[in-house]
Amino acid sequence: MKKIMIVLIIIVFFGIGVLISNQNHDQYEVNTEEKKEMMNEPYVDELTLSVSEVDTFQPLRTKNAQVANLLKLVYEPLFDYAADESLEKVLAQNASKINAKTWIVTMKNYVLWHDGRRLGADDAIFTIQVLMNHDLLWSDNVTNIERIEKLDHDSIKFYLKEPDDYFIHQLIFPIIPKHYFEGAQFWDEKKAANMNGTGPYQFVEATSASSFRLEFYQNWWKDSLAKLNRINVIVYPSYGEAIKGFKSASVDMMVTNMVDWKEKFGVIGLNSYGYENSEYELVIPNHNVPSLQDKNVRKALLLAINREGMINDIYHDNARIADLPIHFNSQNNVVSVEYSLERAKQLLMNGGWLKTENGWQKEIEGKTVTLKYHLLVNKNSSEKMRVAQYIKNNFEELGVPVEMEPKSLDEIKKVLKERTFDLVLLSIDVKGECDLIESVKRNGENNFAGFFSNDTEDYIERMTIDDEMFRSNFPYFILSCQEECPYLGLYFKTSTILTNKSVKGNFNPTWNYPYRNIVSFCK
Repeated sequence: MKKIMIVLIIIVFFGIGVLISNQNHDQYEVNTEEKKEMMNEPYVDELTLSVSEVDTFQPLRTKNAQVANLLKLVYEPLFDYAADESLEKVLAQNASKINAKTWIVTMKNYVLWHDGRRLGADDAIFTIQVLMNHDLLWSDNVTNIERIEKLDHDSIKFYLKEPDDYFIHQLIFPIIPKHYFEGAQFWDEKKAANMNGTGPYQFVEATSASSFRLEFYQNWWKDSLAKLNRINVIVYPSYGEAIKGFKSASVDMMVTNMVDWKEKFGVIGLNSYGYENSEYELVIPNHNVPSLQDKNVRKALLLAINREGMINDIYHDNARIADLPIHFNSQNNVVSVEYSLERAKQLLMNGGWLKTENGWQKEIEGKTVTLKYHLLVNKNSSEKMRVAQYIKNNFEELGVPVEMEPKSLDEIKKVLKERTFDLVLLSIDVKGECDLIESVKRNGENNFAGFFSNDTEDYIERMTIDDEMFRSNFPYFILSCQEECPYLGLYFKTSTILTNKSVKGNFNPTWNYPYRNIVSFCK
C-alpha cells in the first residue's frame, strides 16, 4: 500500500478495493439509442477547451491537474473509478487474485492505439517499469510490486512484496504505448505533444503554436458513435489568461477550483456544474490521548462543529459535508449534517463527563482529566488558519478550550508519525472510498489516529475473503465507522465546470474525470 505524501496538502492515495465483476460500466457515454436520437437534432459537433501553464503532455510526467484531466480523453488506465465510485475495468478484461501476493491481470485483446497498433501486455509492463524506475506522480502506486511476468500477449502476472488483497485499485494510472515512448522517446516533448493513446479522442494536428485539435477516434474500443466529434484546445501561458479566454467566449468550457468563481466569472450567460473534487478536510484526533479514546467525546466534538456555517462563510458554499471520506455520488454514501451543542453536551454527560467551573472533567484511571486540546494547523495556509479558528470558536462554545498551534507541513508530518499531538487539521486527497479501510485498520499505515475497534476489524477481516463478502459487508463497515467516529470528518471541497449557455450535454463530472460523458456534449 502506498504511503502518504505531504505537499501543499497532505495527500493520501486511496488505493484499496476488491476483485471486480465482468460487467462493464460506461464511463463516457449515454446509450447508443439516445445518441442516435440526439444526432437527428441540429447541433454543432465541436467545442473549445483550454489548458494553462503546461509542463508536458506526457501523461506519466505531468504535474498539472488541468493537463491530466485533458489527457484522460486520450489515454486510459487498466482500471478506474466509475461515477458511483465502484472500480471498473477499462483496458483490463479480467483480474484474479491467486493469493494475497500474486495477481493475474488480462487485458482486452481488441483495443487499438490511435496509430493502429494493438494494445498488449508489453505496454502495461513498460508503463509500470517506467514508474518503478523514475520518481513520477504515479510511482507510489507500484512500490509494492516485486516483479512482473508476461504470460502471453495480453496477460500479466504480478508478484507483490507484501500481501495486498486490494492491489488492482493501484492500477488506475494511464497506460502508454511502449513502441511510441520506449527509451529516450519517453522524454521527447514532440512525442508527448503528438499524443498516441487508446481513449475516445485522438490528436490530429497542431493548429498553431498555442492550439491543437483532437477528434473522436472512430475505432475506439468502447463506442463508434459520438455527438462531439472535434475538440479544439487552446494553450494559455497562465490561468488568468485562460479565464479571459473563457469570458471572451474564445473557450466554451473550463474547470475551476476557485471558491469565489461567481465573483471572478459572474453568472450571466453561463452554466455551472459543481462536483466534489478529491480534497477532503478532517480533524484527526489522537486516540492515545485518554479523553479522545472516548467515542462520546469524539462525537460530541463533531456535533459542536457548525460545518454548514463554515462552508458558507469560508467556502461560499463550494464544499459538501461528509462525515467520512466517501463521495456524495458513491453508492455507499452516508451523510449526517447535524450540528447541535445541546446534543453534544448530552453525549458528554452520557459518557460520564461533568461540567465544572474548570470545564468538562472526568476521572480516568484515578486521574482527573479535563477536556482541553491543542489543534495543529498548517501555518502557511490562510484558509486552513481560518478553518482552525472556526473550529476553535465552536469547541469553546461547547466549553472545550482549544489552543491553535500553527506548524509547517514538515512539522505536522513528524508529529503524525510520532503521534505526539491532540488534534490535527488536515486536507487529504481521496482517490477512492475503500482506503478508509487502511485508515482505520489496526496498524494500518494511514491510521494516524491510532484508532482501533473490534467491530471494524471484524468487518475488515470478512471483506478480505472474496468479492461477494466485500460487497455484502462494506456498507456495514461504513456504518460502523460512522458510529465509532474515528475522525472528525468535515467536508469535500467542490470544483465547478463552467460553460457558455450554448453548450449542452449529459454532464456528470466526478473528482477523477471532470469531462465524464463528453462524447454527448455539443452546442
